[in-house]
Amino acid sequence: MRWGNYTLDVSTVVFRPLERSDGRGLDLDIFIPELTPGDTEDAHNAVLRAMDSGLGEETLAEAVQGTVVRPLLRGIDQEGLIPLVELDTIVEQRRRN
Repeated sequence: MRWGNYTLDVSTVVFRPLERSDGRGLDLDIFIPELTPGDTEDAHNAVLRAMDSGLGEETLAEAVQGTVVRPLLRGIDQEGLIPLVELDTIVEQRRRN
């Protein structure tokens, strides 16, 4: 996925879903390997485009309320991180519950 001068390899992106206190969808902490501060905005837009492509605009708007993009730093606790390509599965599980 490309946005501006940034090319995103979606297969390397992971996220941590965060339940919202208002119960209206999820916030996502999104982690991208080797993300630099200068690429953060374009990377964020590339991730949003990838999620829109994978989930569809309406489902994305209903399921995800907020996103923050961060670098995936070496040594970060990766427990609970989910590959972005599995977001559709997480959204579907939440719909069933």
